[in-house]
Amino acid sequence: MNAKQMKLFREEILRALRDGPKTTHQIYGILKRECPKYCNDTKKHFGSRLMWKHRVNNLMYSMQKELLIYLDKGANVWRIVE
Repeated sequence: MNAKQMKLFREEILRALRDGPKTTHQIYGILKRECPKYCNDTKKHFGSRLMWKHRVNNLMYSMQKELLIYLDKGANVWRIVE
């Protein structure tokens, strides 16, 4: 993922979570709708997993380490750190 993609995805993830908690799959849908040219469904990563979804997951866990967002495991949704 290049720096431009990462910045765009980070902004979209934060924007989506400002509207309320979202599941990982909801975030995928939002990113695919808002950034379709970066969400290529033909490139796979280690079998059946799509490369862009793998990169989004890595980005979300990186954002969690930066204390921007967190995964609420009880509800299985991502939230913004308040």
